Amino acid sequence: MIYKTGISPYMTALKTLKKWDMVLVDLNPTIGSEINKTRPCLIVSPEAVNIYMNTVVIIPLTSKPKGYPFRISTLHKGIDGELCVDHIKSIDKTRILKTDGSLKKSLRQSVNRLIAEFFSE
Repeated sequence: MIYKTGISPYMTALKTLKKWDMVLVDLNPTIGSEINKTRPCLIVSPEAVNIYMNTVVIIPLTSKPKGYPFRISTLHKGIDGELCVDHIKSIDKTRILKTDGSLKKSLRQSVNRLIAEFFSE
């Protein structure tokens, strides 16, 4: 449904997404070894991307920790898990079902460092 502004209330709400927000995302359909299902994900794209684009960059969480060096242990909604930097991806905002909290400030610098290390030569 289109409103007077030309933007649905759903899309307006999604444009307020911020870096470090945890969101519940439907990652299906997937292919091969990609992380699938509906799961919590961390938004890591900068504010300008989140405001002006129809996409955001996310890091999915898994509740089955493997201890890989390119993952960060975290606790979300009382469940131990890992941020899977090896599955970082851009998604359309329509995959986001709802916001689900935010990442603790104490982990943010670790996430930034690991992303930089993961993509460096």
